Amino acid sequence: MKKFLIILSIILVLGLGVFLLEYFSVISLKSWGEALIVRTPFLKEYVQTNEAYQLLEERTKSLAEEREALISRNTELEEELRRLNRRFRQQEEELAGLIQELTELREEKRSEEERMRKLVKIYSEMEAVDAARIILSLEEDLAIDILLNLKEKETAAILTNLDPETAARFISVLKER
Repeated sequence: MKKFLIILSIILVLGLGVFLLEYFSVISLKSWGEALIVRTPFLKEYVQTNEAYQLLEERTKSLAEEREALISRNTELEEELRRLNRRFRQQEEELAGLIQELTELREEKRSEEERMRKLVKIYSEMEAVDAARIILSLEEDLAIDILLNLKEKETAAILTNLDPETAARFISVLKER
């Protein structure tokens, strides 16, 4: 039993010595163990597999983070797309309204031009004296429009039947247009 106690004491002293040397960083059991593992063929493959597993785990974690970032970005882009689609629909509606308004304006202009053609035809068939008398009673813009649309010879005949001041005023306005 004495031998057993001596051996146990020696083991305890050695263990305590190794612990203290490791604690004060004089030796490194970890690096000694890694060196031992790397030199042992079966354990070497295990360590390499474990390192590969760690790398795969890190890569999986980084891919999961990238995936979350992409999902977040995708959500933002989808919201932006919905906002742009709403804006596009509003602009389409505005455009449809403007097209309708333009169509109405064109129809109104066409109708106005038709009325003007009829008026011009009526005035062109009148005697110059009668046309001049009626032109004096019209609004000046309407009178100018009629004179512009008549043939030059008819306009000249009407203007000669007006008093000189009025004819001069009409001529200066006709010159500007």
